[in-house]
Amino acid sequence: MPTQIDPDLYYIGFLVSPIPTVSGEVVVINQIGAFLTIDVPGPRVRALSADLTTTGFNWGPIHIDALVVGDQVDGRLTVRNIGASSVLFFGENDVTSAPISGPPSQERITRSLLPIGRSRWFAVAAQPAFPIDLVTMTDTVSFPDRTGTGTLQVLRTKTVLVISPWVIVVVCGALALLGGWRLRARLRRRLERRAAARATAHRGRSRAA
Repeated sequence: MPTQIDPDLYYIGFLVSPIPTVSGEVVVINQIGAFLTIDVPGPRVRALSADLTTTGFNWGPIHIDALVVGDQVDGRLTVRNIGASSVLFFGENDVTSAPISGPPSQERITRSLLPIGRSRWFAVAAQPAFPIDLVTMTDTVSFPDRTGTGTLQVLRTKTVLVISPWVIVVVCGALALLGGWRLRARLRRRLERRAAARATAHRGRSRAA
């Protein structure tokens, strides 16, 4: 142990549990039994940052972060330790939708230990309540304050327009039917005008005769 050490949670190593094997064979170590840490008490400078991103809409060079064509929003919450102490944190992903609001859902982010200068990411998802919906993901990361008696939070919010592929299919089908109907009506009117012109010409020739 050094003579001076800052208050923090220090990682020493881990214990492993090998599979019992016959003498002379290779021992396969496939399981971590426990982590060895030293917890030095005292005030700690804890600070976290978070970034919430979504896959969005990608079509060649076109990328729209706030639009998803699909049945759900897939995102990634990245948490970084920007303080001077290891941080034990937890969080949650809350999902709401509008204008047609479904039942609110919540996805828990398990308690995790983050060393100084490191980052971790967590997959988050959100389901729309309607084929066309505005989905809001609110991610909260909670961790102890400097003294450990209170709680600090990092909040990240992202709103995404979700459009089901079936909506696009229905709209394209309706536009195709509308275009076909207008084309047919235009062709019918053109044929009627030609028929009227022929009839007028025929009457003129009959009078001349």
